[in-house]
Amino acid sequence: MTEEMRARVLECGTLPTLPSVALKVLQLTSNPNVRNEEVSAAISKDPALAAKVLHFVNSAFVGLRGEVTTISHAVVLLGIATVRTIVLGCGLMKNASSGLPMALDHKAFWKRSLVAATAGREIVSAQYPNGHEDLLLLKEEGFLAGLLQDMGLLVLDQVMPAETGALVNQALRHCELPRLEQERYGTDHAEVGAWLADRWSLPKAHRAVIRWHHDPESCDIDEAIGLVRIAAVADLIAESMTAEVRSTALAQARLMANRNWGFRDETFIDIVDWVAVALPGISELFEIDLGDGGELATMIHEAKEQLSATPMGALIEEFGEELEQKRRAA
Repeated sequence: MTEEMRARVLECGTLPTLPSVALKVLQLTSNPNVRNEEVSAAISKDPALAAKVLHFVNSAFVGLRGEVTTISHAVVLLGIATVRTIVLGCGLMKNASSGLPMALDHKAFWKRSLVAATAGREIVSAQYPNGHEDLLLLKEEGFLAGLLQDMGLLVLDQVMPAETGALVNQALRHCELPRLEQERYGTDHAEVGAWLADRWSLPKAHRAVIRWHHDPESCDIDEAIGLVRIAAVADLIAESMTAEVRSTALAQARLMANRNWGFRDETFIDIVDWVAVALPGISELFEIDLGDGGELATMIHEAKEQLSATPMGALIEEFGEELEQKRRAA
């Protein structure tokens, strides 16, 4: 990030912030030996956040038989990883309804972020069809990777709202934004978002996700590359479910999933199906309107048609050289 841009960001009095309770929970959960009682006590200090946690644990998405009425019980049932996701996600989304001046369509932004987050979660599930002792934690890591990756756009929206809104409208695809931002600002939302993540003391792996989700092959942090690749594919799936022109993003996501994890077409379409199944419950928790569901149904139908009509060999011929060039350049 250039010194001029850094100065403009630091002078902005309306940067996205996390509530103090969310920061406290994030700090506590970074300790692998944290006790459930400590996390419960921190959440209980924020009635609105406590209500979100109780709402989630009692939702149809979780599917418990009896009602949970205490935060301590909810934390035990959900686990630290899920509670951290709820707290961090709800804390971030408070900015979407803060009343601050903005040019970015925040409803569309959070819809896209939520699709990417859900896709990240399902990609992790698909990697471990026979289970994993830390599967719940890994799934929540995948969810956060999708949710956090574009938060630099929230910063740019506050620092330079008119310019940011114009660039978002100019980009034919979301993946074109970094190039347009670099030409205009000398930086991009990935770099700015990583700066904010560092300011919030987010874990190293999630800082890497934010920084490299548009260019995973440039990530040089070995312990983070797996999560960065999840975020990159989730980003493309989100584009395929929210953009007007979606076929290219879907094809690229399918090819990257095959190259990264060897996913066959059956596995990839299962991911798309499960994203559609999980989204309504997750969107209800975060109070993000997904519309009437017709768009998701249309996307799934198009995805299945594309899978049956376009063999993997054709995708490799069309997009494989582009991916290989990125690998060599990195």
